Amino acid sequence: MTAFDFDQPQFSTKELLECVPGLNPETFQQWKKRHELRLSVGDEIGRGKRVQHTGTDVVQVATRYVLIPHGQFVAKFSIIWPVIKGRIIARQTGLIAIEPGPISALFYLHPETGELHMNSFSESEGVNFAAMGDPTIPTLQLMFGVDRFIDRMVEQMRHVKSGTKAATPPTARQPLPEGFEYDAAGNVVLCGLTVLETQHYARMEKFLDEDGHFPSEDDRTEFYKMFVPLDRKHALAKSKKDIDKLYESEEDDFFRRWVKDENGNSILVGLTQAENDEFRTLRVQDWAERNTKCSTIWETMDEQQTAQKRYLELHDKHETARQKRLGEEFKQRTTEENSKRMTGEGTKSAWKFWK
Repeated sequence: MTAFDFDQPQFSTKELLECVPGLNPETFQQWKKRHELRLSVGDEIGRGKRVQHTGTDVVQVATRYVLIPHGQFVAKFSIIWPVIKGRIIARQTGLIAIEPGPISALFYLHPETGELHMNSFSESEGVNFAAMGDPTIPTLQLMFGVDRFIDRMVEQMRHVKSGTKAATPPTARQPLPEGFEYDAAGNVVLCGLTVLETQHYARMEKFLDEDGHFPSEDDRTEFYKMFVPLDRKHALAKSKKDIDKLYESEEDDFFRRWVKDENGNSILVGLTQAENDEFRTLRVQDWAERNTKCSTIWETMDEQQTAQKRYLELHDKHETARQKRLGEEFKQRTTEENSKRMTGEGTKSAWKFWK
């Protein structure tokens, strides 16, 4: 079999996504927008011609993708990708892939096969640089087969270019990017928006990011009449989704925020059921206010001031009751129990608190 040309621009964006099964276009565009990828620009790109990605580009995107399920995000990607890229060059030219130094300590050549591997560790104590979340075992070791990964990507790219089906896809399906969800028909949409609204919003957002110049004040007014309602709708839906996740993550009640009412419902200490629901709604609005691209989610300044005042009232009422509860519980515990709780000994949430 002839050697694969990693440097030749030959993959359209559609073909690139086909080479990485499970990766959706929204995630790929989000990575590019955040400058998390360093894709090459070939001679065939530009001047109205279709974008053509190189094989190295495809492997880079796949590398970024396969690290997601292991919590190995940008910090580890910035270490791993240069080594994989160097290994691609080394396999084609015979040059050394890794120079001796701190980075080389993460990698090793298999003594029998000569394949390059990488070791990554997530410790259950200390700083969690990899953002792995709560570890379920004392030490998790991830071995990344660099050569095997490159070989599988070459196989996948050959299948895509030839129009045949790969025997084993190199990656698995990933969660949707931040701010997206599936609608009832299985389409990927922005939180709270329909497919058509998502398309309109994306075009208007791109215009604001790349240009933002209006020929006249009337054009500006007309644009924001369409954009503001969609932006508010999306910001509120996304914030509600984020708040729901936050509340679910506090089920163990490490910070002693929750109590049960007479009906067995979990509510914030110091608040009634009605106040708890109101505070949750106000909290969603507060988060949406911070995330919206518009100046505010409110129709009038009076509405905004009234909501913010009520939010602070309920927040202070809850926090006062929580602090009182902590003080009473502290008095009831022994010195040894208080010491263990302060250091997080024996508690799962201590990992969240101290990391």
